[in-house]
Parts: sequence; structure tokens; C-alpha cells
Amino acid sequence: MHRAWGAPHRAAPSGPGDCLPRRTPLGAYEILDALRDQVKRPAPTLVYRALDFLLEQGLIHRLETLHAFIGCIHPEHPHASQFLICSDCGGVRELEDASIQSSLQEAAVRSDFIPKRRVVEVIGTCAACAHRADAGGTM
Repeated sequence: MHRAWGAPHRAAPSGPGDCLPRRTPLGAYEILDALRDQVKRPAPTLVYRALDFLLEQGLIHRLETLHAFIGCIHPEHPHASQFLICSDCGGVRELEDASIQSSLQEAAVRSDFIPKRRVVEVIGTCAACAHRADAGGTM
């Protein structure tokens, strides 16, 4: 991580972070399979190193519950994100809600707890899937 000015270097949003679709989470092996069309015998270590770099730069997020990665919607500034994950269609919505982060911090302080990482992922049903289900449609 480059810290010449006290903060990590952040690549432009049109840079390497654009290799992941922003709303479709992908696992490391799905990314590896996609690379097979462009790179002759890509190594898993190459993918993991690239993902680590993109995570450090804030260009992607790791979705813990899905064991997958997703492009960041606000790569231009550091932020804490929360994710709404639809269990029906697999869609993901990234939130940047300061009140959620504040509540978590306050709860940690009250509990005399020092968080190392904050991961907020809510599994449920998106509005489109709920509407399809209400209308009696199938996916």
C-alpha cells in the first residue's frame, strides 16, 4: 500500500476495479474462469494477488457471506459499506449509511470491545423479487 502522503494510493474508478461488475458478486474461481479467455493458463495466485490489491485500493469489497467480491460504487473515497443481498436473484446493493457505522461503534464502546473489521451484510429479498413473488411470477 502506497502511503507517501499518509493515505493509500487510490486508483481511478475507470482503472482495474472495473474488471468486476459492480452489482454482480463473483468468486475468485469465477474470475479465474473469466480470465481463461484472455490469459493462457492463469494461476489462482495471480487472481488472489490482484483481488488483494483491489481490496487495498478500495476498488472492490469482499462479501463474506457469499465468499465473493463486488466492485465498489464509491471508489473515489474511503468509506464503510453495508450490503443488502437478495437471496432470490443474487443482486447486491451497497449502502454507505453513516448512522449504521455510528451505531456499531457506539455498541462496541459500550461493550468494551475493539472491532478489527466491521462487516454488515443483510440477506433478504429485493423489491423486484418480492414484487414478482406477489404477482405469482417465477424467476
